[in-house]
Amino acid sequence: MAESDAFGNTAEECVSRVFRALSSPVRLKILSLIAGSGKYCGDLVDALGLAQSTVSHHLKVLVDAGLITGVSEGPATCYSVNRERCNQLCVVVSALLRGESADCGCQSLSEQTSQSDSGQV
Repeated sequence: MAESDAFGNTAEECVSRVFRALSSPVRLKILSLIAGSGKYCGDLVDALGLAQSTVSHHLKVLVDAGLITGVSEGPATCYSVNRERCNQLCVVVSALLRGESADCGCQSLSEQTSQSDSGQV
């Protein structure tokens, strides 16, 4: 039986959620654009040529997956890659491919998400 976190999620379920977030070419492009340095939504709108609401939706999906973080700077938010979470994802996928159990980090991600929802990140 697969190990699960405090929320009953198996590592496979956690990784699957992250992979769904990565399944959009637009979200992959956003990750590539913010990989070097943080960007604001407006910067991404200009670079992608998409509506602000569309970019905001994709940013929310990436934040919810824990792949990026946002830091409020006045009325704007600067988004950057959550390197710790991305590295953790690589470790989990590698363990799963070896048939080993792995801590997907869903519990800590849920704690981070609830903090960011309350403005504590």
